[in-house]
Amino acid sequence: GFNKDQVLVIKRAEGLKEKKAAFKNELVRRPGVVSVSYSETTRAREFNGHSQHFAGTPADALPTIHPLVADIDILETLDLKLVAGKPFHRYDQAILNEAAVRMLNLKNPLDQTIDRGTLGVKDVNVIGVVKDFHYKSFHFEVEPLIIYPLDIENDPQHRATFVLVKVDGKNIPSTLNLIEDLWKQHANTYPFEYSFLDDDFNKMFERENTMMKVYTIFSGISVSIACLGLLGLASFFANKRTKEIGIRKIVGASFLNITKILSYDFMKWIVIAIILGSTISWYLMTEWLQNFAY
Repeated sequence: GFNKDQVLVIKRAEGLKEKKAAFKNELVRRPGVVSVSYSETTRAREFNGHSQHFAGTPADALPTIHPLVADIDILETLDLKLVAGKPFHRYDQAILNEAAVRMLNLKNPLDQTIDRGTLGVKDVNVIGVVKDFHYKSFHFEVEPLIIYPLDIENDPQHRATFVLVKVDGKNIPSTLNLIEDLWKQHANTYPFEYSFLDDDFNKMFERENTMMKVYTIFSGISVSIACLGLLGLASFFANKRTKEIGIRKIVGASFLNITKILSYDFMKWIVIAIILGSTISWYLMTEWLQNFAY
């Protein structure tokens, strides 16, 4: 639901202090940089739900919606798609995702105003609806989300924690050096720490990747042992019936007929093992997949 490729995530944006806007303005003018946006958090990191109150609803009607506080270029930086309304152009606006519209059963989401929520007691008009995108792992359904614009020139609560830089990917090492030089000019002694958003996103599935490697190794060992066992069984039955095989060969039995006779004794056990193993595997896989919403 969003484009996670070639997005650089620079940490500790607070190190820029009052130079956040200047850093961004210089970055977007440099070759290799497509878009820049500040954010309080990013996909693949912690999202905490906040109570949001909509004007005209009972005072105790406080649905929990996850906030994403980011500057007005966040839609462009992550290629988020608007399905209704328009992008940010002021700081007293908000954009809901489709999951929030469904949960709240809003027939006209663009007519809504949030008068109390993540930004405190303040009227914030809903101006758009963004297509659902995954900001958590696939263990979770896409949950209700609200995007608030972040004014990087007036950020007393220091919500700007990350700088998201979308690069064109043509010469990433050169672009990284350019960004690092600009960071050192504006952030003084703060270190240049970064990651790529697709790597951050993949880390949410570290447990699954580790399981895959472990299961692959042990499956390979199991199959190897099973093949050795089959070879041993075949040799055992062949030695046990050496005379019978000789007689059958003399009377004109084909190689295929002899193979069938030798195989029958242990093939029935293999078939039983396949049926048992497949049934258990199907059950375990089904149970494991219940951990995922999709």
